Amino acid sequence: MNDKSDSAVQLDCPLKDPNLEVTIWGCCDGLVCIGTEREVFIWNPSTGKYKGLPNVEMWYCCFGKFAEYAFGYDECIDDYKVVGFFFDNRTSGSNPIMKVCTLRSDSWRRIGDFPHGIPEDPSWAFVNSALHWAHSSSSDESNDIILDCPLKEPDLKVTIWGCCDGLVCIGTEREVFIWNPSTGKYKGLPNVEMWYCCYGKFAEYAFGYDECIDDYKVVGFFFDNHTSGSNPIVKVCTLRSDSWRRIGDFPHSVPADPSWAFVNRALHWVHSSLSGESNDMIVYLDLEKETYGEVLEPEYRDGYFYDISLGVLNGCLSVLCNYYNACFDVWVMKEYGIRDSWTKLVVIPYVAHPSSSDYRYSAPLCILENGEVLLDMATQLVRFNPKDGTFSYPVIHNCSACFGVYPYIESLVSPDFDADSGVQCQNQY
Repeated sequence: MNDKSDSAVQLDCPLKDPNLEVTIWGCCDGLVCIGTEREVFIWNPSTGKYKGLPNVEMWYCCFGKFAEYAFGYDECIDDYKVVGFFFDNRTSGSNPIMKVCTLRSDSWRRIGDFPHGIPEDPSWAFVNSALHWAHSSSSDESNDIILDCPLKEPDLKVTIWGCCDGLVCIGTEREVFIWNPSTGKYKGLPNVEMWYCCYGKFAEYAFGYDECIDDYKVVGFFFDNHTSGSNPIVKVCTLRSDSWRRIGDFPHSVPADPSWAFVNRALHWVHSSLSGESNDMIVYLDLEKETYGEVLEPEYRDGYFYDISLGVLNGCLSVLCNYYNACFDVWVMKEYGIRDSWTKLVVIPYVAHPSSSDYRYSAPLCILENGEVLLDMATQLVRFNPKDGTFSYPVIHNCSACFGVYPYIESLVSPDFDADSGVQCQNQY
């Protein structure tokens, strides 16, 4: 704009491709850092002179790469600097590479990487010889981290059967592994595929630790739909023995895709009656004794149909009770095996999910430091604040909308258990 009127003045910009979006990265001493996805210039609109920066287009030759730039003046060397933040979305969760180009050197050199994320299209401020921008540390946003999973066949559904001491029991319909995502080590279980050679057979697995023998156990519930009404065959495989052996059959059915909870040396799950009544049972398998039992449940509300799901909160067995179209109660058994120790932790109102017709929550994943409850609802994480009754929905960047959520504690335990019998360096996620 000129000083005498409100009319705009059209400038002869050095960027001539009308099909590309032009971005102004910054201004300093009458110079403008301007560019597109392919080229960046330092330009003086008053004189019309400009200079292109080297090798910018090379970064865009690969899909998934992009850059942000900032511009300022370095009094110490009497030169202008362009700072480039180079992102690679194929390396999920990584911080950008940072490089600097001075006008005199006409080349890029790498500097120390910024230890946090850089927002897309940030608002830069060049003050007191420094570039400033806002870094958001909101706990409602996170980046996913892509792990090198041992299951390489992309066409098969992957299921996480359980987590214990940093080890994950993961598998498909053909193979099952014990995997440590922190170290990348894994171990395959024997003879799993044999069960799937016949149509109508399938299996569910659970995973936990037996302190008595200092070994991890995978429990397999093997179903045969050809034998109507029969209970599953139950087998156990320990990591040291590396073989399956049959134990006593469970006297009831085991649901497909159950919510396992490993607490007090026992695997717990919900046994649902086929009668249609609200009489679910919490049953367990003691991994040490390899015997079955039932956990007495809390006193639920009268007059409601409900179903329950299990979880673990601070090492205690927890229950999410879903009263259809009413509310959700979260219970915690503070002293294992003592019915009177069931404590109602929070009541969650029944509200519609903003992007799903499925109003069912998972059992609580964890209680955050501020008292909020983290749950999974359909394909969305949900945070409920019991203090004011509000909901928030954390954002995980670069993550598929279809996912399962499991609390995980990092460790150095090896799936080849003889090689590493100790639990070390645990960090919770």
